Amino acid sequence: MVSYYRKFMTALLIVIGSCVLGCSRHPQSQKVNITIQADKSSVGEGQNVVVTAVAKHPNGDPAASLNLHAQVNGKDWGAEYPTLPSGVAHLLLPLPETGTNSIVVTDGKNTSSPVVVQVEPRHFNIVLDPDHLVGMEYEIWFGPGYAQWGKEEAVPILGRYSSLDERILRQQTLWFNELGINFVETDWTNNLTSAFPNAAAKECIDSTNRLLDLYLKMPQHPLVVFLVGPENNVWMNDKDKYGGPWYTAQMNYLYDHYLNNPKYKGMWLMYEGKPLVTYYLNGPRSGPPPNIDDSRFTIRYVSAWLQYTHGEKYGAWSWYDQVATPTYHKGKVEALTITDGFPGINSPG
Repeated sequence: MVSYYRKFMTALLIVIGSCVLGCSRHPQSQKVNITIQADKSSVGEGQNVVVTAVAKHPNGDPAASLNLHAQVNGKDWGAEYPTLPSGVAHLLLPLPETGTNSIVVTDGKNTSSPVVVQVEPRHFNIVLDPDHLVGMEYEIWFGPGYAQWGKEEAVPILGRYSSLDERILRQQTLWFNELGINFVETDWTNNLTSAFPNAAAKECIDSTNRLLDLYLKMPQHPLVVFLVGPENNVWMNDKDKYGGPWYTAQMNYLYDHYLNNPKYKGMWLMYEGKPLVTYYLNGPRSGPPPNIDDSRFTIRYVSAWLQYTHGEKYGAWSWYDQVATPTYHKGKVEALTITDGFPGINSPG
């Protein structure tokens, strides 16, 4: 009885799963007619259009559970959308590149005729108060080597994106401009598990080059801060030093190729007269941070969970907090990290 019940429930789950995920399991028709229309003919850069696609079989019946995705100017763009039982799918597409955007929708075998949307440049009214800056930690290491986007439970609006895709970097930057982000903290913390530059570091360098070269072409963009980690990605107590050949090679590279490179002058967040570099303390560690002396940078340390570790009393900023906890410097609030979502304190893994 128990065995039968389990088999029945397994079969039921398979049926339910195929209904929910069937967009990738339904056999796709070899011949489908796809027609599309866009809800707008003109948008500002980074704004959305909704493309409505209708897929039908040759006999006129709707083609349901058909995976559709868009191509913009000949390049795949955005997530996949399954058609409803009516054969209809609505594709939400941000358009970050100015000029004429030719859009088609395809299931990989059949492709619609194009629709054209004109994308106009925009100016963003970003508040720039040097005494109150808004920053955002920015992961730039999603790519084919280190952290390929392939284990997600849901596909982002930009598709299975890569930090090496300039179109994606441009759209994210336009979103940052809309949000009023003054600086991004580019995450280099996972690059020192072996000698620099290892494969992960090379991919991070590649994506950083693409981001900064994109910023050179954009009239508005955030300033940049580098967030770095210690040798071997390990920091346990104040006796450990941010030193060693890997760490030294990375910091020299950052200074020579970026922070002191005339090509990128004006790109950095300057704080106390020098480029700001933040040092991640490898998690929510208690106790004072190491004392790093590097005259090339203004240095701040980044811990986590300040409400428990109380790193703020040592001047540490926070990577993320369950309770927003300010860090003071010379009697004034210097940093406050707001986190809108995080794992539960007792969550598994």
